[in-house]
Amino acid sequence: MKCGRTRFGLSAAALTLVAVARAEVPPVVGPPLDFPELSQAEVDACLAVQSSAREASGEQRWAAAARHLERAVTTCPGGDGWYGLACARARLGRKNAALEALREAAEGDAMDPDWAMKDEDLASLRELPEFAPIVSRAREVAAARAIPEIDPRCLAASPEEIERLREAAIARLEPSLQYRPYQHQDRDMATVALWSAQSWDRVAAGAMDATGRREAEWKGLEVLLAPGDQYMPSSMLLIDEVKRRADMLREAGVAAPHGAQVFMMAAIAGAMKPALAESAGQNPFPKILERVRPELITIAATAPEDESLQPVLVRLAAWSYADLPFAAAVYRRLERMAGAERARELAAFEGREAAMAALGIPEFEATTLDGRRLSKATLTGRLTLIDFWATWCGPCRQELPHVIAAHEAYAARGLDVVGIALESGKLAEPKAFRDWCAREGVQFPQVLDVGPRDEQVATRFGIAGIPKALLIGPDGTLVAAGPSLHGDELARTIERFLTSPGSSLASADPPAASR
Repeated sequence: MKCGRTRFGLSAAALTLVAVARAEVPPVVGPPLDFPELSQAEVDACLAVQSSAREASGEQRWAAAARHLERAVTTCPGGDGWYGLACARARLGRKNAALEALREAAEGDAMDPDWAMKDEDLASLRELPEFAPIVSRAREVAAARAIPEIDPRCLAASPEEIERLREAAIARLEPSLQYRPYQHQDRDMATVALWSAQSWDRVAAGAMDATGRREAEWKGLEVLLAPGDQYMPSSMLLIDEVKRRADMLREAGVAAPHGAQVFMMAAIAGAMKPALAESAGQNPFPKILERVRPELITIAATAPEDESLQPVLVRLAAWSYADLPFAAAVYRRLERMAGAERARELAAFEGREAAMAALGIPEFEATTLDGRRLSKATLTGRLTLIDFWATWCGPCRQELPHVIAAHEAYAARGLDVVGIALESGKLAEPKAFRDWCAREGVQFPQVLDVGPRDEQVATRFGIAGIPKALLIGPDGTLVAAGPSLHGDELARTIERFLTSPGSSLASADPPAASR
């Protein structure tokens, strides 16, 4: 059966549901997972993981995860869904059914044999005689599909043969990439990239002139980055190699078509391991941002204004959410370089906040449950907090008391608050949602954003995840976003803008290229 979802969708759903059942993470089991909808009872059971009442027992959570994953693997066979289902069934004491799911995971190369030998969720299966043969089969399947670490043909190949062998290796990986766990994808794609990079090293060593040598060195660096995207190193297994090569070329003063972009990736690569070490198990992103943003400012100020600088400006704008005047200025520079349409395309995934700070929020129309018409024009003239959220989202529920308190404290002083609720299930019905809001003390206007995806307010604003709060100034531009609108910081940020209104977003100068 053909699966129409992305190859990561099933893995993300399986891992999330199993983590929820273990009570390790706040549950997020709604529409973003893109799977057959849970019943409201199942949603409530998962939400109860983080509630103080602990309404759902461990068995109830595992049962909810098992029911959902049974539907998911039927719709989209293979992948981490089978391994997650084996864990859930084992926890529920359904040993024979768990073994069946584990066999499917082994055949799909979707289980790590070494991890299965110590996974607490499978502890009840390891005593069974059927368990060891399944683990052995998983090792056989993984070995058959693995890419060898060194391919002598590739290391002795011509440039044309290098590319042909690399494409053949990726084609060999393609069937298993659909479902394999992340660590397998990461390892195999890193191996292919290193093959090609080492082969281009050989080409560089044999080049007759400096130009040919540097071009081959750049090619070797580019293939290390190819499995990733234009913003991040492709693999944690490659970050040291990416940084080493990029630093070598930068120190040599070599200009190349992808120069600024590669230097950005080298900066990110160099920040990853120290940031992970300093974060002590917490989210490492703040530490990465702290290390990398100054380097991005330097690259933006010194690199030639060519196409490779554009991704750097997008990331710099996106990572300047704590300084929106600066982010807006960077976005305006991007617009001057690339044109308005291309700038919008580049900022579609990242940089939307910078675009809203520079140009204002997008045009939209919506109607609240109490009949109030909302649009960009109706929000002009007052400070407005737009809160994208949903009742099924655990982190949203944690933020909700702060939003309610902000509405109660600042409405009389000029703050409007609007909720954009991305609901599903029974609470997507207006009456049920109104009743829920009344019980929870949510009194500010709400829009049920449950229409077709391309017509939703969240889509117009480019919202990729919730909770997401945006503070809109009286002139229609974004004035605050990110951590400054979370938790106790929300009230402090609103107080600042109500006390000192009219701060200009046009005052900051973007980093300019040296001429």
